[in-house]
Amino acid sequence: MGKLKILLAEDDLLFATEVEILLYELGYELLPIQDSVQGALSLLTHHAPPDLALVDIHLNGKENGVDLAKTLSLYNVPVIFMTSSTDPELYDKVHAHLPEAFLIKPFNLLSLKSAIEMAMVRKGHPVIIGKVIDHWTRNQVITEYLFVSRATSLFKIKVKEVELIEADGNYCYLHHQGKRYAIKTSLRKLKSKLSGQLFLQISRSHLVNFFYIQEVDFASGEMVVNEHKIPIGSTFRPEIEQWINKL
Repeated sequence: MGKLKILLAEDDLLFATEVEILLYELGYELLPIQDSVQGALSLLTHHAPPDLALVDIHLNGKENGVDLAKTLSLYNVPVIFMTSSTDPELYDKVHAHLPEAFLIKPFNLLSLKSAIEMAMVRKGHPVIIGKVIDHWTRNQVITEYLFVSRATSLFKIKVKEVELIEADGNYCYLHHQGKRYAIKTSLRKLKSKLSGQLFLQISRSHLVNFFYIQEVDFASGEMVVNEHKIPIGSTFRPEIEQWINKL
């Protein structure tokens, strides 16, 4: 399966050029840009139907983008409407033709990418679905697992099974099932990657997993986590109290 093929129907040459640049940056194939409904329909007689169409609602000529969308629906081509208008009545009018998305000009690369990918996922396009699933899978691995070092080897461990994390210099040490593993990173960076619902910072050098907390003693200022006694930092105590009270 090749690149995603897109038809762009836009009568503003400057804006069409900007969208063209964004589409090439995203790695899509673009058919010759058209500024009218008739031009777009003529193009379809010489090319296979595109995978997707980006259509300006107001095009040159008697017919507009809605008319083009009606014809494209016969070819089973999903349409994303583009307009600089924020008129709710216009939105309601074109929404009746079931566009995949409605982009307000000017839009950025991320908005365009998101609209196209969601349209293609709903369409069941194999290339886009593959990319989305691959991206999701990689993010899940980052969220649910960590690769840690011990001696000369790397081990993959589940984040939710990490009982305690302690920082020492440029390293963080993870306590997992009776063993201690090292990661070369700061506690702040590691904390940003971990689920806030699982881990709580109780001192400048300690993160703890809620499920492994055995005891909290505010009188002595200590927390017991899987048999480890850890001092609670005074600046973190209010957050700990609030966090525990919410549970």
